[in-house]
Amino acid sequence: MSQVEPVQVFAESTPNPTVIKLITNRALLPGHLLEINRTNDLGLSPLGSRLLEFEEILSVMISNSFVSLTRQPHAEWSDLTAVLRDFMSHYLQSDLPIMDKALWEIHGASLAIDASSTVVTRLGNDGNESLANDPVGGSFQRNPQIESKIEEILKDYIQPAVEQDGGAIQFKSFNPESGLVKVVLRGACNGCPSASLTLKAGIENLLRRMVPEVKEVVAD
Repeated sequence: MSQVEPVQVFAESTPNPTVIKLITNRALLPGHLLEINRTNDLGLSPLGSRLLEFEEILSVMISNSFVSLTRQPHAEWSDLTAVLRDFMSHYLQSDLPIMDKALWEIHGASLAIDASSTVVTRLGNDGNESLANDPVGGSFQRNPQIESKIEEILKDYIQPAVEQDGGAIQFKSFNPESGLVKVVLRGACNGCPSASLTLKAGIENLLRRMVPEVKEVVAD
């Protein structure tokens, strides 16, 4: 008889002091990325919703094999880490759902980790939340060939390194007239003290070197 490998969950600090990374040996959302908080949690991930029940947690990002958790400013990881690690270990060991299958069939394609647009929630005129896609275009004429090259570089060269720090980076738009690239930083990268330096000294320099049409990279 084949034995199922026991669930393992490890806590790891990130360059962002308000974010920790819970790494597991179980597949969570392979090839996808979901970031939620209490104002935009529409039930796509029961795991994410349960983690947000901890009042000290502000937001949850679920990716391939880890979860990044952002805490409230007054909270301390020394009081939370062991509790969160035990909770996630028990949740996965109980084989509870990571995502809602019905909702995922509708919205999962828009949550691909290399997608140029990601699902976000917006408040309608009636105050209710609805799903919508971030626009990636603008008043300029898009250049799909260059956009594809930029996305490929971000996916192959940048994203693996960013994931090590519990974050994610996604391409949003490229303006061929100004050479401006807009990206979205998620997880530990969002609000990280070193994010601006990494964006300019690392990502921008790499893209400018590999794609001459790129002049500047900013986080949106």
